[in-house]
Amino acid sequence: MTQQAAKAALSEVKKEPHVYTFKGEEFVFPADAKQLPARAVREFERGQQLNGIYALLGEEEERFDALNPTLGDVEKFGTWFGESYGFENAGESQASSDS
Repeated sequence: MTQQAAKAALSEVKKEPHVYTFKGEEFVFPADAKQLPARAVREFERGQQLNGIYALLGEEEERFDALNPTLGDVEKFGTWFGESYGFENAGESQASSDS
């Protein structure tokens, strides 16, 4: 088990929410990966990181957009998401593959 997977498992056991801080704003996600929107997980699995991020954000999408994120910011968010929940490759963008 990688350190990231162990950290994600520990968070789920403790039932602590996952908190992502971006430009001083906190975005809170459920401790249990089973509570994540299925659409978000499906989009990440398809390699559609941007769609996955926005599906994950749900009603918080407008607040995130108001912070004017760049593609690089979204990639960092995807990497954090994957590491936080113990998923692999959530941070790789579709655009960066097949170069």
